[in-house]
Amino acid sequence: MHYRIELIYAAWRWIREWVKSLVLRPGPVPLVTIPTDRHTLFEQLAALRARRASEAAQAQHDIDNLTARWRAAQMIADEAQRELRDIQRANFNASLTASAAEDRLLRQIQEKSSMSLELFIEELAVELSVLQRTEETIVPTADRNYTTGRKSMGLSTDGPSRRRRAAALHAARARACQMQYEPLSIEQMNTELLRLKKTLPAVEHEVIHNERASIVAYN
Repeated sequence: MHYRIELIYAAWRWIREWVKSLVLRPGPVPLVTIPTDRHTLFEQLAALRARRASEAAQAQHDIDNLTARWRAAQMIADEAQRELRDIQRANFNASLTASAAEDRLLRQIQEKSSMSLELFIEELAVELSVLQRTEETIVPTADRNYTTGRKSMGLSTDGPSRRRRAAALHAARARACQMQYEPLSIEQMNTELLRLKKTLPAVEHEVIHNERASIVAYN
């Protein structure tokens, strides 16, 4: 009896181990597959990277080409700018030299002008200064017509003649200064000076009557 029990137990253990071997036996590893849509995305990604690499290479080529052209153009521009500065500097210096030479010649021409011309210019400047510092004279007057017996009021003033002489003095002085730099002989200058002196109006009083006298009096 005891022998049978051990035989049955041994058979049970063998069956149990056999079942366990069947259940726990490792099977073949299944292949990992990429879904079709995800595989397409990887293909698109690879195509995008390849296209971008080609575009980047072409852009870099264009950049290098344009950079070389820009550097060459910059060198030309820098050289032109240096030449421009040199020409401007030379022109400025030449202008200063010419201006200085012209001033020297004009001073020599002025020094060689008629002494009467210089005195005439000084006299005109002095008289203009005097006219500006002094005031015009206005004196009331009264005239009677003994035929009609009427009495007329008026003003005796040198104002209008002073203004006419001041304008003539300015014009004569401008003409005399202009003559200093004209190719005139001493005789021609003296002749022109005599003409200018004769054209200067004298300062004199004149009588203004009626409405005109009122305007002068209140201005």
